[in-house]
Amino acid sequence: IKSVEYLVFLKNGPNGFEIEPDRIDGFLKDFYSKKAYPARIEKEGKAKEVDLKEAVIEIKFTPDMTLRLVLKEPGVARVRPEEALAAIFNLSREDASLIPVLKTKAVPS
Repeated sequence: IKSVEYLVFLKNGPNGFEIEPDRIDGFLKDFYSKKAYPARIEKEGKAKEVDLKEAVIEIKFTPDMTLRLVLKEPGVARVRPEEALAAIFNLSREDASLIPVLKTKAVPS
């Protein structure tokens, strides 16, 4: 698999969790403005540093409060959608895991 596409639903999240559209635009502008976007990813009690710029192929915000997130799979920079969301939107992993995410497509190598 070369990449995996997800839809991330930011409106009417569980437990009233919601990010304001202006804040989303700011976070995405910040992400795209940097050459590298280091993030600390924790898995099974171990932490590793990854560059999200190597893992995220595309992240696009739509007016209906949905994100289209395309991640590289697999590879050195294997990142799950909630890990990318936590890093980009400055959320805890727990908060990011509350955001509904739907896997829509896997693109073969």
